[in-house]
Amino acid sequence: MRQDVHRYIKGCITCQAANHRTSKPKGLMKIVPPPEDVFTSIAIDYVGPLKESKQGNKYIFVAVDQTSRFAWAAPSPTATASDSKRLLRQLIFDSIGVVPKIVSDNGTHFSAVEFTDYLKKKGVEHIRIMPNHPNSNGNVERYNGEVKRFLRKYVSEEEDNWDKWIARACKTHNSHVHAVTGFTPFSLVYGVSPKAKMDLVTPVITVQETKTPGDRENERRDRVFMANLNTEKEQESRARAFNKNRLPTNFKVGDLVWVSNGRRQGLQLPWIGPYLIITALSTTSFIVEYKGTMRKKHQIL
Repeated sequence: MRQDVHRYIKGCITCQAANHRTSKPKGLMKIVPPPEDVFTSIAIDYVGPLKESKQGNKYIFVAVDQTSRFAWAAPSPTATASDSKRLLRQLIFDSIGVVPKIVSDNGTHFSAVEFTDYLKKKGVEHIRIMPNHPNSNGNVERYNGEVKRFLRKYVSEEEDNWDKWIARACKTHNSHVHAVTGFTPFSLVYGVSPKAKMDLVTPVITVQETKTPGDRENERRDRVFMANLNTEKEQESRARAFNKNRLPTNFKVGDLVWVSNGRRQGLQLPWIGPYLIITALSTTSFIVEYKGTMRKKHQIL
């Protein structure tokens, strides 16, 4: 009798969907080496909605170079695909030129055809990360999160006038030594330290340099190399801590799987499915099919 009950519960679709996870979650964080030099890959995101400013702005568009952590930001009244296209062009493409890779989340302001086609015409590779993905948590979202937290410190006390502080917040961030890289974002990009007000009031007496522009560029590249080593060490430490309580995935095409119901409400079931895996995008990301409908998910039981 007990075995019959056990078999029934194990095979009952509703029972499986209602079960809470009893094993460690699946999906390990992998080390993703930073780009070898600056302006190779830039991550973009939005902060907001914030309290509307006197100028009518509610959002902050943020872009972060993934090697140096150099940041750009600008206010915006809305966060649409048109805004993303306009702000990316103004902040990045019109300033430093077209970059090989743009990384973003899968929000409609970045996934809409208007924006994706714009990048495609520019020849830019667009990487869209999925929410709660272990690798994205360890990299892109962390880079953007650092800058967003910094911006919030500046704008929190200027509730209706916060947008006037964005440029200063970015300048301060770019001029401070980064805790992970060990260098200022400014120096990794330009090869020199940023000038402070006191440097202009009381110039520092230095011996005349005999370095050529090539020498200074080589020094900058050496700093970038060291910054990347420091970044990789930090990633390794973070991955070890993250993976301690997780298991590797072993799913394959053709498997029936349960998918996390995310932020469910009330008595909603914690799992939905079962879905059929039809494509494996990576070891943690899959395209699944349920009743003829394709869904792209990654957190699978």
